[in-house]
Amino acid sequence: FEALEKATGSEEKELKDLNRALGITTQEFKATQQAIDNAGNELNDFQKIGGAIASAGIAAKVTAIGQAALGTGLKFENLQATLENTLGSKAAADQVFGRLQTFAANTPNQLDETIQAFISLKQRGIEPTNDVLQKFGDIASSQGKSLGQFIEAVLDATTGENERLKEFGIAAKAAGDKVSFTFQGVTKTVAKTPDAISGALLAFGKLDGVAGGMAKKAATLGGQFS
Repeated sequence: FEALEKATGSEEKELKDLNRALGITTQEFKATQQAIDNAGNELNDFQKIGGAIASAGIAAKVTAIGQAALGTGLKFENLQATLENTLGSKAAADQVFGRLQTFAANTPNQLDETIQAFISLKQRGIEPTNDVLQKFGDIASSQGKSLGQFIEAVLDATTGENERLKEFGIAAKAAGDKVSFTFQGVTKTVAKTPDAISGALLAFGKLDGVAGGMAKKAATLGGQFS
């Protein structure tokens, strides 16, 4: 209630800032303020205050926030369970979860996307170290794409499906038991094995203009919100 009183009594600029943060319109706040003013000395009447908030449409938005939080909690619970199953123990899963949390905080990627990328790589036999995630993420950022999208393209490429790589400006050409990948004028020719293919694509993350791409994007306003 103290927060609501401060919000309803704040200046126009503060209202606009809070509006943008919560998605609550100025009309809703004004309606709430009017309802509270009308309540006068009966501010301690919980039912009347609750009715004022509900009539202004804020209650529904608070409920939506709660539902979103619950949905997010369930999503991460499922991801943690998948991590535990993939790594074989809860202790290992907790350790990796913490590492990925720190990693995601310094990149433009969402945490759930980062965890899913880790799981996808691990299950396909590619060790998802921070360096691997960093380089793949830098390549994705250099093309305005997400880490998850590039991971999918890499995993497809390890099975001989190179169509998705085109979305990242990477051309692939197979010849016998070899395959060549070209990105930003640099060509890597390797054997048609999952390890060799992922290694060649990983090397593109070291190129000038690519390395550090995620860090630059994370420094933007959009990256900070992410």
